Amino acid sequence: MPRIESSVTDKLVAEPAAQQQARRGPAMGMGAASVAAAAGGGVRIEALSAATIPGANAVHNEFMGAGKRLCLCPYSCCPESDDNFSEKYDTNPELFETTAVAVRDGSGEVVGCMVMSVHGQPRGGCDECIHETKPGECYIEWLAVASSARGMGVGTKLLLWGDALARQWRCTSLTLGVVNGNPARRLYERQGFVLVPQVQNHLILGPSD
Repeated sequence: MPRIESSVTDKLVAEPAAQQQARRGPAMGMGAASVAAAAGGGVRIEALSAATIPGANAVHNEFMGAGKRLCLCPYSCCPESDDNFSEKYDTNPELFETTAVAVRDGSGEVVGCMVMSVHGQPRGGCDECIHETKPGECYIEWLAVASSARGMGVGTKLLLWGDALARQWRCTSLTLGVVNGNPARRLYERQGFVLVPQVQNHLILGPSD
């Protein structure tokens, strides 16, 4: 893939330099299915399915409830229902392919989730307002790991799955937005992402020389 970018809510977009891409790890040249099989650590990565929607939504609600507010009320007071979460997948089943879940071996508990959008796929109005995808772009809408599974490398495994999927879809960039000061930025930088030049008043992560 010529370039892999990264962006998450503060509109930071990251792009690993070419020499860094060579050190990106096992996702290089692997399909998403191969990355899932190689996940290890008692956790496997797989595409979202109807069976894992409740677990994915639980991770989403925990993520959104961590100090976030909807109007004046904490988001945790009005979590999204499983039916609402699954609505876009019921309407557009192809979206299952670009959403990943991290599942514990044995118990089947969902401990992480990553929602991605490839340019041209249907997206919600709010998602389009936050970030408009471009041709060749695969955008990470959000990535979250359950508090019970943090520090186990689940976020890294999800990113590797996303990298492999972007290559599989022949995308030229993988992007996500990062809130300024978000400690998760360190995870992206460990994966080789660097800042790229600013565009339209967005803080952007760019390649090092």
